[in-house]
Amino acid sequence: MIYTLSMTGVYEIDGSAVRPGQMVTDLTDIRGTGFFCDDEAASRIRQRIREIPADAVHRIDSGDCHYLSLFFLEKIETPFRLLLLDHHTDLQESVFGPGLLTCGSWAARSLENLPMCRGAVLLGPEEGGLPDQVPEGKEILWIRESELAAREAEWKQALAADGLPFYLSFDRDLLSPAVFQTDWSQGNLRADASMDLIRRACGEARMIGCDLCGEARPEAEPAVLSGNLRVTEQMLPVLAALVSKGLSDAAADRREDC
Repeated sequence: MIYTLSMTGVYEIDGSAVRPGQMVTDLTDIRGTGFFCDDEAASRIRQRIREIPADAVHRIDSGDCHYLSLFFLEKIETPFRLLLLDHHTDLQESVFGPGLLTCGSWAARSLENLPMCRGAVLLGPEEGGLPDQVPEGKEILWIRESELAAREAEWKQALAADGLPFYLSFDRDLLSPAVFQTDWSQGNLRADASMDLIRRACGEARMIGCDLCGEARPEAEPAVLSGNLRVTEQMLPVLAALVSKGLSDAAADRREDC
C-alpha cells in the first residue's frame, strides 16, 4: 500500500489521488502547516495519520511539508538510522522561532527527540548546515552530491554499521530541474541515478519505510505536474518493492532467531 498525504491539493489536481493502490489522507483543511507546523496542527495531523504505519511508502506532498517525516519516524519502535536524500540538510534551527517544527528543522528534531533514531546519513545536500550540537550518541554523516561517487565506500559503511535498518526520506529537490521541478533550489541528480543510489543503499542495510516529497505547487503549469507525475510513477513501484523486501528480510531474521 502507498499512503498519500494531501497537504496542498496538488494530488487532486494532477490526478494521482485517484490512482489505484493508494490511500489518500486529506489534510488540506488543517491550518498552521505552511513551511512550519505549529503544535495544534501537529496534534491534528498525528491523529489523522494514526492508522498509517511507518513501514510503508508515504507521499508527503511539497518540500514545505517535509516535517511530516518526523511523524512517521515517531512510530518506529526499534533502533534505526535515517537516510536522507535531499538538496538541504534539514538540520537547522527554525528561522520562525526556536523549537518550531519546520521543513528545515525536522531532521534535527528527530535526532534530538527520538531515542530509536540512532543517527543520520545525509546524501546530496549542498545547502544547509549541521546542528550546533549533535545529540550525544548520535552520528551524522554528510556527503554532498558532488562527493557521492568518491565517498561511496564511506556512506555504505555508515549505513551498514551495527546492522541497523534505515528509514529513507527522499526530497526530490535533489533532482535536476530538467527531470523534476520543485519549488525549492535543486540539485543535479538524474531520476535513474537516484533510484540506483537507493538500491545500493538497500544492499547495505534493510529499508523499513520511506517517504518522498518535493511536489510542485498546485498552481504550477500542467506540463510540470504531468512531468513530475511520470517520474513519481516510475519511482513508486521500485520503492514499494524495496520496502517489502526489507520487511520480508526482517521477518526471516526473526524466524531464524526463534
